Amino acid sequence: MHTLDENHQPIPEARQPLLQRTLSEWKTLSLLGAPILIAQLAQMANGVIDTVMAGHASAEDLAAVGIGSSLWMPLFLMFMGLLQAMQPIISGYRGSGELDRIMPVTWQGLYIAAGAAVIMITLLTQVHPVLALLEMDSHTAGITQGYLNAFSWGVPALLLMTALRGLTDGLGHTQVIMAFSVLSTLLNLPLNYIFIYGKLGLPAMGGVGCGWATSLSNGVAAIALLIYLNRSTSYRRFHLIADWCRPHLADIGYILRIGVPIGFTIFVEASMFSV
Repeated sequence: MHTLDENHQPIPEARQPLLQRTLSEWKTLSLLGAPILIAQLAQMANGVIDTVMAGHASAEDLAAVGIGSSLWMPLFLMFMGLLQAMQPIISGYRGSGELDRIMPVTWQGLYIAAGAAVIMITLLTQVHPVLALLEMDSHTAGITQGYLNAFSWGVPALLLMTALRGLTDGLGHTQVIMAFSVLSTLLNLPLNYIFIYGKLGLPAMGGVGCGWATSLSNGVAAIALLIYLNRSTSYRRFHLIADWCRPHLADIGYILRIGVPIGFTIFVEASMFSV
């Protein structure tokens, strides 16, 4: 029986294996890539949601949150790119059967994420010189700084999920981070409404409330991810607590050698758009 092409014509037998391999590769790429795309969109959506919802509060809140988002997003993308080095490393260990090396490199990625969180928080909570350079009025600048101060509380959770993404994506489970990124975005919507407009007995915070909403949604998603990794049968072989490792400078350097060029490239491109 002949296989038919899109024009319902018989495909020569010599071409069938190539076509089958091509379709198989496309299917694999779609299964792995689609969740990655959705996760990326969900993570970036928080900044967009903050800006849109702040715009309904006041023009000052819209300007403040928009500028605040343009400041934190390039920094996050830089560290996200840096930590993306973990995915091919862990995938390589999985492919070669060196499963005992996966959790040590995961812990080195977590240490890098911790250091990145300190840097990111320090920069975001001290943006006064940048706001002065932009010649923002004092009221709007105050909202921007308040938004970033509140957002900074969720930075450790955000980078924790980014580091653990190296583990889940590296093992081929790209749907995991997609699910928890979407969870964070879905939580951000109602929390924004509560904090911006002062619902459930809370004071109306305007644009600053966007920062608290995003931080809280990131925190809940990170905790849920940790619970999932601890209880899922797919990760019984990879236990964060039982497989704890000390910082290892050689492994950290290996990740940084691969990740820094990726992160720097993304940072430059994202910064151009932000400017």
